[in-house]
Amino acid sequence: MDTLGLSRLLTRDLGSEYVVVAHPDHPELLSAPTLLVGGKGRLTAIFRVSRYTRTRSLQSHVIGARLALPASTRFVAVTEPQGTLSERFSYDTFDNTVDGTDGRGLVQLCSELKHDEERERELRQNQERHAITYWTFFQIAELRRRRSLQPGDAIKVLASLASRWIVPTLSGSEQSAAGSRRARFKVNFKDTTIAALPQIDHKPHLGYLEPFCSDALSEDFVLQRGIPYQRRTLPRILMVESWPSRRGDPNKPIRSAAFSGWVMALATSPKDIEDLMERSHEVVNRRLNESA
Repeated sequence: MDTLGLSRLLTRDLGSEYVVVAHPDHPELLSAPTLLVGGKGRLTAIFRVSRYTRTRSLQSHVIGARLALPASTRFVAVTEPQGTLSERFSYDTFDNTVDGTDGRGLVQLCSELKHDEERERELRQNQERHAITYWTFFQIAELRRRRSLQPGDAIKVLASLASRWIVPTLSGSEQSAAGSRRARFKVNFKDTTIAALPQIDHKPHLGYLEPFCSDALSEDFVLQRGIPYQRRTLPRILMVESWPSRRGDPNKPIRSAAFSGWVMALATSPKDIEDLMERSHEVVNRRLNESA
């Protein structure tokens, strides 16, 4: 059953006490659940799993949603034909998994008022810790955005930083979109990652922002019993040559990047970016220690 069909089924069978939203727009998430179902004090996040769903991408989307949505939210995977998940992955990622043809079972899950208070308490603690890093990264990016900084060439800045290593770790892949473009380009430098958001027609290509966010969440968190545990708190630096914006929510690109572990910054000079990286490390470590 497609997303529209699921939405109609749930709306009809759950009744007027519930609200069903397909492809919701969450302020921190570039990739939200397929459906959100709310009613009677209960929220259910539904993810459709098809034969084309990539496990790593699905995992990162769930991690982001677990951090962004209330701790009591139930996460349900709806598997379509040939869309399968391993038993271990399902256990660590979702609360329930149902077949796409089992409409009655899905309706029942959305209407149950079942809670695991111990797990919810632990999830809230992890959400609070993540909120410290998220707001720190966002505030740093906002302070940079308000300054009159002169942007440079992001690829040249990356190359300069990479050249400081005995063995450079500069990597990238080519894409043909508007000529030959660097689809993704990043360097590991002093225990962190510095990357450049590709430009097309002199504007940041927001289509490439989601993979950066997805990779960071997958690398920084591990899911166990539906709880994301943060393995890494150091910020990444995502360089742009002009600040990205989104119609209707101008700050969402900066906010979503920060939520997934990136400090967005204009590509200025190698020395300035290195100083930004070190200051960001100091600030987030201090705030985490103060909250402990």
